[in-house]
Formats: sequence, structure tokens, C-alpha cells
Amino acid sequence: MLALIVAALTAQTVDAGSPPSPHWVVSLDTGETLTLIVEWQKGAVRAGRARGTWSKGKKSLDKGEWLVTGSGGERAGSSGGANHVTLERIITEAEENERTDRLRAAMSGPQQQALVQKRAQATAKLSACMAQNQNNSKHLSQCMAPVQAELNALQVEQDQRIRKARSGPKAGCELLELEVENGKVKGSGDRCTDGASHPVTGTASL
Repeated sequence: MLALIVAALTAQTVDAGSPPSPHWVVSLDTGETLTLIVEWQKGAVRAGRARGTWSKGKKSLDKGEWLVTGSGGERAGSSGGANHVTLERIITEAEENERTDRLRAAMSGPQQQALVQKRAQATAKLSACMAQNQNNSKHLSQCMAPVQAELNALQVEQDQRIRKARSGPKAGCELLELEVENGKVKGSGDRCTDGASHPVTGTASL
């Protein structure tokens, strides 16, 4: 079984006498770019840490540490086929506490209370509709349709608020699944600032 090789990954330049470290630059369709320097050791399985920076234009948006894992041959991705690489941002305890506080605030603030009240009102209308039309299926369907649509819209709003509160990152995405081949990068980003997934493109000097 292949051993797991742990490589030191940093966002700083290596010593002048050392070989140049691979330079990764990947971008989202939002215009945000993640830049990091990765030091790979030889081996079929590679893993380690890196420091990376999200930016947009010339503005730095967020800095943090990343777990980086990849699979392939010694130079996989440069000439011998695609190399799958996973980048996952490391969440510090302080960041986790901040997100917990933000989620708690989102679930107890005035917007949430207003949403709960709207849902209660819609649920009451749905109950009345069912009670008044239990012997008339046609009228029951006509009565329920707009109320159910209102409840569905409220649920979507609730899900969006929770997703936004939980999404966490100040910029970009926290999980990138990438394929690297001939210096080209493509893949997808998840756990992003808007709670959605985004396509990723870029370059990687292996």
C-alpha cells in the first residue's frame, strides 16, 4: 500500500538554492483568485499544508492555511495524465466561533422572527383551507395551491439565510476539487461565500 507522504507547503518562497516551488493560481467565475505556492515531494500520494490568499483585482480578501492532497505519479499533471488535487481551507477555532455566533444571530434576530410569524400565518391559512373544503377536492386544491406556494417560498428564504450564515468564508470557496493536466487547472469550488458551487479554472506549475 502506498504510504502517505507529508510535504511541507508554504506560501513563502523557498531558499535561493532550492528548486522553485510550484505556483498555483486558480480563479472562480466570481472574479476571485486564489494564489498559493506548493512544494510537492516525489511520490504517488502527496499531502501537506499551504498558505493561500484570495484576492479580487489588486485587493487581498482573505488569507489562510489549506490542506492540499493529490494523487498521481512523480510528475503527474505535467505529461502523464491528469492529477486530481483537493484543496481544503483549514478553519481556525476563532473562525469557527465567529461562524457559530453568526448562525445564532441569524436564527434569533428580527428577520428570523418575522419569517416565523409569516410561516405561522400561512400554516393557519392552510389549516383553514383544509377544514373548509374537506368535502370538495376541487376547491381544496384551488385553496391550497397559493398557500403552499407561499410556504415553499418561505422555506427557500429560510434555507438561504441558514446557508449564508453557515457558508463562512470571507472570500472564495473553502473546498476545491481540481484536475491538473499539462499545467491547466479545472474543477469546482464548494462551501463558497454565497453558499453555491462555482466552476474553477487556472494554472499550476508542477
